[in-house]
Amino acid sequence: TFSLVVPDGVISGRLGSSVVLPCTVSPALDCKRYEVRWFRSKDKDNPILLYKDLKVQENSGDPRYRNSVSLIGELEKGNVSLKLENLTLPDRGEYVCYVESHKWYEEASVFLNLPVVGSLPVLSFTEAGGQVNVTCASGGWAPNTTLTWRDQEGRELRNSVDHYTTGLFLFQHDCTPVHKASSIKKWMSKSCTES
Repeated sequence: TFSLVVPDGVISGRLGSSVVLPCTVSPALDCKRYEVRWFRSKDKDNPILLYKDLKVQENSGDPRYRNSVSLIGELEKGNVSLKLENLTLPDRGEYVCYVESHKWYEEASVFLNLPVVGSLPVLSFTEAGGQVNVTCASGGWAPNTTLTWRDQEGRELRNSVDHYTTGLFLFQHDCTPVHKASSIKKWMSKSCTES
């Protein structure tokens, strides 16, 4: 029998980069003749990588991961770690490492986090000629993001104008106030804290 050793905590990666999800067999056994299967939580029949019959099975499993996953370890030393390349937000979450010999099998989970970064939005408004210009400024987002303006009932406001300049998002929306400016301030406060 054997067990699998994976990290206790979460593995962090960066969007667009690569990350290794560690998984090793203990004691260190030669795994070249074993089946090694990496899959997303509860999706064992649709692996993102399947090593079987002494090779990676190229056309089996989830097509989204083709050409972006590989085994990086030395199988003969029990290293069955997975390398994920060109990370995207949907790559966040649980991955399961499954190893099966002719007598035994084990599985263990590894969790991947991809932090989304950017500055807090700063909302401001100006009144001019019976209209209110509401501006939201935020920058440094990875990945690039979009902002949707909504009214008090949650309906999308479609006549927004957005600008993107050197890493700074500047979103503007002109609207005719139905309520007094104090109501708009209250709505902006509420909308900002609910996001």
